[in-house]
Amino acid sequence: MRRSSMLAPLGLAAALILPGQADPAIAQEPQPGVTVACPRVPVWQVGGTLSFIRPAGAVLTPDASLGPQAFIELNDWVRWESAPGTLMCHTTTTGTTASCPTTTCLATTSNVCTSSGPWDCFLGPGAHFTRQFAEGTGTFPYVCRPHCTLQMRGAVAVTGPIVLSASDTAGSLTLSWSGGSGRYRVYRSSSASFSGACTQAQSLLPAQGDNGTTFADTAQPGPGQTIFYLVMNEY
Repeated sequence: MRRSSMLAPLGLAAALILPGQADPAIAQEPQPGVTVACPRVPVWQVGGTLSFIRPAGAVLTPDASLGPQAFIELNDWVRWESAPGTLMCHTTTTGTTASCPTTTCLATTSNVCTSSGPWDCFLGPGAHFTRQFAEGTGTFPYVCRPHCTLQMRGAVAVTGPIVLSASDTAGSLTLSWSGGSGRYRVYRSSSASFSGACTQAQSLLPAQGDNGTTFADTAQPGPGQTIFYLVMNEY
């Protein structure tokens, strides 16, 4: 079967759509309050342990004082949510623990424990908060206000966009890209939404490992089917 390809501009990672015999639908950006799923949106959970439970693949950066970071592209989204069955209350609050007082944060007026930046959200049982990072590239540290003295912290690292191109030679697709964090993951799915992609879509490494910038694939869409690809920062 002859395979055609089309690049689709998405606010969440570089995306490629390979249609079979049917025209593909362009995947839409998730909006705040809409159910989101990995890999398109990193989901951090809070629970009974005094830590932000990081998404699979989130890494500690050279500045370990910030805690684990999720790497996303400019205009991507991140969600924080209370883990199922959690009774403890937390916050996700812009700030760092560098000057955190020795008493509990809620008993002080330190600007570390009130928001020092653009967000401060309460995460009680069953709550979630989804935020788009559109301010620009850079690192956005955050803490839990009630537990910042216990080093409950994390960070979101926002990179420039991943620029994706594709070529198809004799039925073999080659993706190549530039930009982003320098560590990548390729996702392949039959679903434009990549819903449930952590278990249903295939997570694939670039040809040279997670810091590679090419990926080759011979998979072919069946009649009436479409293959969707995402090239994302590895978070």
